[in-house]
Amino acid sequence: MLLSRIRLKPVADADPTARIRATALAVIDRALRLDARGNWGRTVPGLSACLDQARTLRQAIADSPADRLPPEAEQLAGGRHALASLLTVVDGVEGLSDSQWAAHHAAITEAFGGPLAVAAARGTARARPRSRATSEA
Repeated sequence: MLLSRIRLKPVADADPTARIRATALAVIDRALRLDARGNWGRTVPGLSACLDQARTLRQAIADSPADRLPPEAEQLAGGRHALASLLTVVDGVEGLSDSQWAAHHAAITEAFGGPLAVAAARGTARARPRSRATSEA
């Protein structure tokens, strides 16, 4: 589900590490467009920390040598990271089994806190559209 929404630019070489890096960065870039507003338009607790973690992780993956990607890169690329869980729930839970939904909810809660997990589940967390400058870059 999540990876079908990630649009990747073609990776020049067929190196699996390059694909993992590109996919992980695409997941993070999508997460960085998240917005979650609770009551009275306030940002949902946990979102700022989530976005800070995503920025830090993005920098670490982008700056790492090909032979030493952080382990989170493979988790992100495989949809097994809390950011991937968050995006999966934000995208909609209709196709998830109860156990899959519970696992994603637990991962989000553990990594970013209950308020953000609830916002994702209730549909108040959304990915902002890509800006024109971002989509052309």
